[in-house]
Amino acid sequence: MKISKETKKMLKERYDHLALELLKTEDPAKVTALKQEMDLYSSILDANRVEWKISPDTLLVVAGNLAGILLILKFEKLDVIATKAIGFVLKGRV
Repeated sequence: MKISKETKKMLKERYDHLALELLKTEDPAKVTALKQEMDLYSSILDANRVEWKISPDTLLVVAGNLAGILLILKFEKLDVIATKAIGFVLKGRV
C-alpha cells in the first residue's frame, strides 16, 4: 500500500512527537504503550520506503551516451563537425 508524501510527513511528525514524549515519560505502562505505537508507525514508514534500483540496461545506455559524447568531442577537437553532433547521441526513453 502506497501512501502520499503528506501522509508520510504526518506519520514522521507523529513518530517524532512520540519519541519526545517517551523521553519525558517515567511511567512504565505509558512507556510500553508509546513504544508499541512507535513500532506501528515505524513499520508503516518502513513498508513505504522507496528503494532505487538501476537496471543494467539503463547503465548501458548512459555509458553509451557518455562514450558517444566523448568521441564526438574528441573528433571536434581534431576536425570540426559541420552538422549537429548531439544528434548522434542515443535518445533515452522518458
